[in-house]
Amino acid sequence: NMEPNMEPNMEPNAVERYRNSRRTLLVNILEIKLTREVVDIINKYDDSWIEDATELADRLHPLTRNRVDPETLSEMNRLSLCGKNLTISAIPAGLSLLRSLRVLSLNSNMLEDLPEELGDLRLKTLDLSENMLERLPHCVTKITSLENLSAERNLLKALPNEISKLNSLVSLKVRMNKLKALPQGITSLASLRFLDVSDNKISNVPNSIRGLKGHLEILHLHNNCIKRLPKGFASLVKLRRLVIDKSLHNHPEVESLRKLRTFVTSFY
Repeated sequence: NMEPNMEPNMEPNAVERYRNSRRTLLVNILEIKLTREVVDIINKYDDSWIEDATELADRLHPLTRNRVDPETLSEMNRLSLCGKNLTISAIPAGLSLLRSLRVLSLNSNMLEDLPEELGDLRLKTLDLSENMLERLPHCVTKITSLENLSAERNLLKALPNEISKLNSLVSLKVRMNKLKALPQGITSLASLRFLDVSDNKISNVPNSIRGLKGHLEILHLHNNCIKRLPKGFASLVKLRRLVIDKSLHNHPEVESLRKLRTFVTSFY
């Protein structure tokens, strides 16, 4: 039985949408033209297409514009699926078998969540911008190899404290969400150099921000509801660029930072 693993009560049109999403994903990866013959072959594999990558690649080889190496999927280190209107059901089971994958772009889709198995990938860069995420998927905090995480233009209301597990994170971009606070965990990120939390609803910056003093270089805080900065903010002596609202222009902590030769401020 080659039917995909679906809920028993799925409507026929939902089943067809499910299949179409999987076909689209495979076609995007292999960069082949979607013909009736290709569709017929793909339909025989459904969820097992990654596990059977060698066999499938051999069968698709005569139909592709370029030669498909049977090892293409297992050795792939970059995958871009941006702007495909993907939902979580369009992300195939077995994606975690792409052991060489380091850069995954899922921006500009309709994702509300991610499959838990993505936490098994050893990604360095993950782009989740312009989706419909109301929370950061749990699997993301399991990808401890992450260096660059972008989740801009979503519906995030909070970031989990578990984000502190991402010890390799260098850049975190979460602008244009609905964040009201920064989690304590964010100040434990020992490698973080770039943090953009602009265009949210954050009302205060935690005192623990000083935990980033040894490495944070660029900080964007503008277009929030921040009225004051915490004591110790000036201990962020590695800051090279700070973007804040004009109302904080003369804040004592900012004045202290201005004494640093390499420090630059921008105001909104």
